Amino acid sequence: MNRRHFLSRTFFAVAGAATLRQSMLADAQAPVAPATKIDKVVKTEDEWRKLLTPAQFDVLRQEGTEPPFTSPLNKEKR
Repeated sequence: MNRRHFLSRTFFAVAGAATLRQSMLADAQAPVAPATKIDKVVKTEDEWRKLLTPAQFDVLRQEGTEPPFTSPLNKEKR
């Protein structure tokens, strides 16, 4: 082990411990809200249309998808 490896590992260990400590302090001070369970969201199709963009509505409510093998990511080779 050389000095560069030792210093980098020490730096990341100290930074990680400080981050963990801060998150633990923040969690300890934050009030805990009671968990509420949502069984099902009930909205009419018109309400969904107002909330969603046309593309979102098509995919989420009408099960619309792009045609197979048309994504530009299919040809991605990076």
